[in-house]
Amino acid sequence: MIWEYGNYKFDCNLKSPTLRKFNDWKKEFLNLPNVKKYNVWLTGGFLENWKTKDVDIILTGKVNYKELQKLLIDGISLGIKKYNMFVDLQYCNIEPSFFGKGKVFKIMTGNKIIQDGRLITDWLDSKKISDNLYSRVTEYPKEKQLNRNYKSKPILLQMRAES
Repeated sequence: MIWEYGNYKFDCNLKSPTLRKFNDWKKEFLNLPNVKKYNVWLTGGFLENWKTKDVDIILTGKVNYKELQKLLIDGISLGIKKYNMFVDLQYCNIEPSFFGKGKVFKIMTGNKIIQDGRLITDWLDSKKISDNLYSRVTEYPKEKQLNRNYKSKPILLQMRAES
């Protein structure tokens, strides 16, 4: 199965994340260069223990586009190539616990996700920052969030080191 996320293309049959794979990914990701410059949050369906195809990770903190681009690509690549799972890794200007209160500025590595030539998700309203970074502003909560029963608050996996 061919997946495309922005300029990143990979051939694999991704499996649902497991706690073991997530913990192994997390350990490696948190040791990547420059990760300590960001707060790292776990949120979404995996945290809720729902049947899901991905793990949602949000980075917050002061943005350095070059470092952020490398972190996003390396974190997604680590999940896919080593753990056969998709880590939906994005940057947001506010902590995910405040998403229910209005507009959120996001940065991601692509403006669409394609699976075997079929468009899965697109963000046509995104703006290109560089070849591998796109930004967009989105309003929360979305209909999807309003129709779900969230029981867990986002978890801070790592607090950024003061610089």
